[in-house]
Amino acid sequence: MLNIILFVLFLVLGLSDFTLTFVWAILKTKDKASDTLAKKDILILLISLFTTGLFTIGSNLFLGYMQGWEYQLNELLCLIFGSYLFATSISAFINLFVLYYYKPTLVNPLHRYLFYAMIVSFVSAIITLFLMSEGFANHLTYPLVNGIEIGSLHIAFYGILIVGGAVVTYFICDHRFYQRFHRHGILDPIFLIAFPFGIIGARLWYCLVLEPDKFLADPLRILYIWEGGLAIQGGVLFGAAFGVGAMLLFRRYVNIRWAMDIIIPAILIAQAIGRWGNFFNHEVYGAAVSATDWSFLPTIVLNQMSTSFVNGMPNGETIFVPLFLIESITNIAGYFIIAYVVGEGLKKWLSLGDLTGAYLIWYGLTRIVMEPLRYAQFEYGESYITAFVFLGAGILLIIGVHIYDFVRRKKNLPPKNWYTV
Repeated sequence: MLNIILFVLFLVLGLSDFTLTFVWAILKTKDKASDTLAKKDILILLISLFTTGLFTIGSNLFLGYMQGWEYQLNELLCLIFGSYLFATSISAFINLFVLYYYKPTLVNPLHRYLFYAMIVSFVSAIITLFLMSEGFANHLTYPLVNGIEIGSLHIAFYGILIVGGAVVTYFICDHRFYQRFHRHGILDPIFLIAFPFGIIGARLWYCLVLEPDKFLADPLRILYIWEGGLAIQGGVLFGAAFGVGAMLLFRRYVNIRWAMDIIIPAILIAQAIGRWGNFFNHEVYGAAVSATDWSFLPTIVLNQMSTSFVNGMPNGETIFVPLFLIESITNIAGYFIIAYVVGEGLKKWLSLGDLTGAYLIWYGLTRIVMEPLRYAQFEYGESYITAFVFLGAGILLIIGVHIYDFVRRKKNLPPKNWYTV
């Protein structure tokens, strides 16, 4: 009973501490008179990060004791240091994200330092999350649960991650629009239309293109989205189509080609986050291989991807290749390459629409490589064909926009590029 009380106490204190700091960051963005952070502001943030880390350690320790887990020394050290560093890193990232994106009036170099600190805290959060997981990975039952049960309601982690990925992508795009138009919220109506239609498209594509025999025999099952089954190809097509329509309807002053070059590549971030839903659903994986070849992976990933289970625990000998992880990393790399290496480094040679074409090419190539590596049960010839369609569409789009801009120049029409939009 004492462990339960202490667990709840530390959990409440940690969440309260994090919430108060988040509210503090929001209030700082509302202070239009200030263009810097005072020493007391930085001190408040540092103290909050420190205490949040301590409360997280306490919560995780007492949670383990409630479950009756007996930690090895190395597990205990990973749990303590990982919990502290993860809590401080994720809290720092969220608060720095708010300050950087929603208080752009901060003077340089402070604003630039916030950006660097935000990137470091994000990378640190990922690394220390896995460090923390080493503390309890061998005490969990596999395969892991894939959602949260609240009474008869099942909330799938897949759904949470898809929504979370969409929200992160929205904030990234909102900031890029703020840089151009100096106000937030321009994308609100577009997001509210494109996102649900993207989900509808992803579901319809999976049901009617990848598994038509199964769902046409019982059409009502198309509505059972909680059973799983989404295809990103349909999500991109439907989401982009309705998003473009909403942009033309509600935001006519925004150049649609410029908007697409901001929004479409950022979908890769949503895809990268959403792929971790496949981790919990135990899907999107490749052939069975020796676990020793992938021993560098975190224990929780190795155990989840194990091919056989004995008394609820993996055998540690063979695993499925975690294609979801490879694709998640590939998607993140793709976004930064398209948005910053190509988008910023080659800006003076770009036509509006090139980055959208680059997304189609990157995603097409990713699918061309990944689809043949899938476990045989999950191979879809339609997805392989669609990958080549995406690749071809990207190439044609880039050629098309350059021809269009060339014709405009020949007619002495005003240019439409990153400098004049």
